[in-house]
Order: sequence, then C-alpha cells, then structure tokens
Amino acid sequence: MGVTVYDPAVRGQGIGRTALALWTSVLFERTPWVRLDFATWSGNEAMLGVGKALGFVEEARFRQARVVDGVRHDSVVMGVLRGEWQEPLEPQPSADSRS
Repeated sequence: MGVTVYDPAVRGQGIGRTALALWTSVLFERTPWVRLDFATWSGNEAMLGVGKALGFVEEARFRQARVVDGVRHDSVVMGVLRGEWQEPLEPQPSADSRS
C-alpha cells in the first residue's frame, strides 16, 4: 500500500498523512487482511515520519537495496497490524503549518 504526493508545492501540508490514514482504514474495513505494509527508502524521512505518526513500525530494512539519484539507500518496510490500528481522530498539523 502507499500514497504519493507528486507536487512538491503541496508537500508538508498533511495531505499524505491524511490519505494514508484514510486508505489504511478503508483497507481494514473492507478486507479480511490482518496486516498492511509499505516500503520506502531510508532517505524518505517524510514518509517514514508519516508511518511512525500513524502507528506503523519498522519491520524490515534491506541495506543498500535502493539507488536514488545515484546514491545507495536502505529499503525500509513499515507495517501495522489490524489490532494495532487506531484511526486518527483529527488530522495533525504538519510542521510547516504550525509556524
């Protein structure tokens, strides 16, 4: 599973966090799946932060498995179990919107 906020001009506004929370809730509501996960690269601090903020935990790290802009990074898998998922009650403001 995953989300992409393609336009850099709208990143940092909580859109990805809200989308991932909604998508996680929909998948748990409409499927019998007991776990969900997404993979990203270790340099994608925003996505890793979103996952942690929503209760996903790092489940796997494949060292130097991805090349981004010519630089090797770890591939990181974050996951959440159905029993761990607690849908966020309110969207949290992003760091950019608190100023």
